[in-house]
Order: sequence, then structure tokens, then C-alpha cells
Amino acid sequence: IDYDIIAITGDMKDVHSDNIDSFLTMLKNIKNKENIFYVPGNTDLESFEQEIKENGCKILEDTYKLKRNDAFIEIAKFNPTKIYNSNNVRVALSHYPMTLDDYNKEEYDLIISGHYHGGQIRIPFYGALFIPHVNKGKLFPQQDEVSGLKDYKLFKQYTSRGLGANFPLKILQFRLFNTPEINIIKLISSKTD
Repeated sequence: IDYDIIAITGDMKDVHSDNIDSFLTMLKNIKNKENIFYVPGNTDLESFEQEIKENGCKILEDTYKLKRNDAFIEIAKFNPTKIYNSNNVRVALSHYPMTLDDYNKEEYDLIISGHYHGGQIRIPFYGALFIPHVNKGKLFPQQDEVSGLKDYKLFKQYTSRGLGANFPLKILQFRLFNTPEINIIKLISSKTD
């Protein structure tokens, strides 16, 4: 796949183990490492950051500018207090998905997030039963906030189901009716020529 960036939104470590070998193996096998950006999840440890950097990831702290044609795209770690004075397209990476209750500004054009794992356990014809929303869980969440693209009018957010599963009780650490996914997002200019 031809891509401009790879965005990794955390939870690369199993909550029950400090082993990240499968994640490092995945990174080692990526050929185009120019723009791999990573924000840690709630299960990741700072002690892994050096290994992650050595394998081609940029731990996202600063804003990176990518030039595409005659425009710039800014890639930043989500910061709810940051104010941008820029006309560039702004994409934020955040482990935690946002709602209008959490964030109600227009500083980012797109937020890419993870954390929910698509609800991990899904019921056919209904969807996710539970998501671990920022500081608490939500039973029977609105299905349009669990995964995929949601337009909050002030910003758009894409929440990925990701590849893994994490749960405090190891016996419940699995996915059911929830296929892991790697998402391809294509930004298209709203300008018409």
C-alpha cells in the first residue's frame, strides 16, 4: 500500500504482560518508515519508548508538517488546550476518543483515536455492549462513537477497532464478532477546481 503516514494510537502492550515483541516485529517489517507516528495508550509503558524509536516510530510530541502538492498537513499529538494559528489541515492522534462533552473546539480537522477496540465483544445486528470511555465505562454505547468516522461538526474523528484486545480480567481478554482492522484513511480536498 502506498501511504503518507502510519498512525499508531497506543495499547501496543498487553495489560497482563510487558512483552511487546509482536509489535516490534511488525515495525521491523515495515519498509517505508519515514512517517510512522505513535502516541501511547493506557497500557503502554514509557520504558518502551526507546525501543519503539529505534524501530522507526516517532513518539509524537511535536507537530510534524508534511507537504503534499501545494499544501501542508500538520500531524500533532492531541492537546485539548492547544490553539493553532494555521490554515493548514490539522490531524491529531489521540489514544482516547473524544466527544463534544470532552472537547468542543475547532482546532483539528481530524482526530484519529483508538482505545475502544471496537467494543471488543460485539453482538450481531446490535454492536458493542461496552466501551472503556476515558475514566469510566459505558454500557450500551451509541454505536456511531465506537468505531469509524463520526462528524461532531466542530471536528471529525476516526476511531479504529485496532488489532488487539485488552481487559483487566485475563479471562475476558478476547474479541467476539469483532474483526481486527487496519484502517486506510484518504484525505480529499473540499476545494473544487
